[in-house]
Amino acid sequence: MNRLIVVMVVPVTAIILVAIFLSDEVTPEAALFSHDQCRVVEVTDARYRSMSGIEDIALLPGGELLLSSYNRHLTSAPARGLNTVPISLLLEEDDVFTRAVPGTHLTFGTLHPHGIAVDRSGSRLALINRKPRDDTAIVAWGSLTPDGFVERGRWEAPQACRANDLAWRGAEIVVTLDRESCEWSMSDLMPGAATGSVLTLGFGEAEPMAEGLAWANGVSLDGGSVLVAETRANRVTNLSSGAVTEFSGGPDNLNPGPNGTQIVALHPNLFDYWLFTMQYSSTAPSRIVAWSPNTGQQEVLFDDPFGEVYSGATSAIYHRNTLIAGSAYGQGLLVCRR
Repeated sequence: MNRLIVVMVVPVTAIILVAIFLSDEVTPEAALFSHDQCRVVEVTDARYRSMSGIEDIALLPGGELLLSSYNRHLTSAPARGLNTVPISLLLEEDDVFTRAVPGTHLTFGTLHPHGIAVDRSGSRLALINRKPRDDTAIVAWGSLTPDGFVERGRWEAPQACRANDLAWRGAEIVVTLDRESCEWSMSDLMPGAATGSVLTLGFGEAEPMAEGLAWANGVSLDGGSVLVAETRANRVTNLSSGAVTEFSGGPDNLNPGPNGTQIVALHPNLFDYWLFTMQYSSTAPSRIVAWSPNTGQQEVLFDDPFGEVYSGATSAIYHRNTLIAGSAYGQGLLVCRR
């Protein structure tokens, strides 16, 4: 009986401690885009299925977006995969069709994409493909052309199960591992836990780059510097210089923006976001900022402290005065235009 009590009490205690650690009242901030300048665009795949769970976004040459979508809450034929859509179409329509990237389903079979990265030329793609049933993942890379994706290599290892995001650094790929254990572990969940890490892949060989990170999430390059979002510490760490920048929320994905900025999707209240991901709440706060790693300046582009317009934004692109964001657990795309 005592053992049963311990088994029941420990997880509950952990949840309570995490809730206390992560809970904080969200203070609204002035933003470049008002709610009136933003709307949610419904996104549909070629089989007329509504797309949700657009977790990551990458900007392609020619003004197209590459969307990584997989809604973990949908079990019956969800619209998922890698799709492209012109930005111009998002500005004109409230419901748009996307085009699937040819070759991806042939390469992976069932596709559950997570983080994606496209190099500056737009000719190389790297992605993380989850395998939910056995909680594993692979990191794959290859060439990307108008004709589709052709795999050139992949990394499969037990630790790949926690691969979260990636970025090209020359011929190498930088990969974040958000936490240590493939299963839920007390060491990963307790307040102050720093079990995330970063590695590099060169010719398929994994080399450690950093460890002791508080949920290593988004990764991006600023010149030669590697920037990593530590979601549970509300900061981005420059692994090259050691510089740390604090944010008004837990940073998720990072994407290069105009004039040397990084576009950072923030979760202003991580406990509210957790409730949203677990379907205990129908909304979650969203905040998107443009951050200059060189000057440290931060400009709030979009702020929705109560999820009234768009909930739980996880990735954003700012291109030609247009802000576009996706959400790993939300519906459609947020599109803001001044």
